Amino acid sequence: MKIVASDYDGTLFQENGIGISEEDKNAICKFRTQGGLFGMVTGRDLYASVPIKKELSGMLDFLICSTGAIACDGEGRILFQHKSSETKAVSDIADFSLKHNVASFTVINELTRHHLDIFGKIPHNFSSLKEFNNCTLWFKTIEDAENVEAYVKESYEDKLTFFRNFECIEITPLGVTKAVAVKEYTSQFDNPSVYTIGDGVTDIPMILEFCGFAINNANEKVKKVAKNSCDRVCDLIEYALNN
Repeated sequence: MKIVASDYDGTLFQENGIGISEEDKNAICKFRTQGGLFGMVTGRDLYASVPIKKELSGMLDFLICSTGAIACDGEGRILFQHKSSETKAVSDIADFSLKHNVASFTVINELTRHHLDIFGKIPHNFSSLKEFNNCTLWFKTIEDAENVEAYVKESYEDKLTFFRNFECIEITPLGVTKAVAVKEYTSQFDNPSVYTIGDGVTDIPMILEFCGFAINNANEKVKKVAKNSCDRVCDLIEYALNN
């Protein structure tokens, strides 16, 4: 069994006016026709993944959302998920982020989004939540994101998993990554050949864990750990079909 797991934004969907190319769509269909399984692995939550399901209707075998915290079948039905009860930590991180020019702070629990009032006028109630799948933080500058990243690492490295990609920080339950979710999904098959591709730091774990490729315009950190690089997802699919 051959399985391709691709990141979405910046990888399959490229923000250069192309979006998802017809070449990539045709390659996905060819791959699946020849018995392969194709899935998306994205930082987007379930709600934000609706456009992916529509764009790739009939072409998805699985969809992993929230940076590995939720896995669905091709129709969006949840197969498994990971949650954290460290909501007091999230509340503390929110307070710290308010002091460092946070532009957006969202806590995700399946289809429910809890937003932080970045002006601090409406008190948040994150600590009253029982659990969450992931959090997405955006900052006005990379320096602000770096300051919050350092704080999270010092205070909660033993309680949460986190990644920073430029001005964005993704927080997931401890130990949860895209690689963990892909491994959990693919474990149902006997000795699958798994190929992954991405462009951002959240993709690094799955690129390291499997036969991982980087998009040519990927973050340099990603390209350093990738087996190879290519222009489009269809290039990886062609490689997977021939190996």
